[in-house]
Amino acid sequence: MLKCRDLLKQGIWWKLGRGDKMTLWFDNWMDNCNLIDLLNIQAKSIIDPNATVGDFINHNKSWNVAKLNQVVHTIL
Repeated sequence: MLKCRDLLKQGIWWKLGRGDKMTLWFDNWMDNCNLIDLLNIQAKSIIDPNATVGDFINHNKSWNVAKLNQVVHTIL
């Protein structure tokens, strides 16, 4: 499903700050691909196309995995 899964497992890091300037779906994540391409989904199936990465980060700067799972599983 993810073309770059091995890179993720190695622990690639991006410095995003608050994440409010990077869109979750349409900005490139790795290998010059956005999340739509990485997950092979249709853009029209995105419930909130304006979601930013910051929408999925907790106050302690960790991923809100439950929220990510909910959104991704709704689409897939």
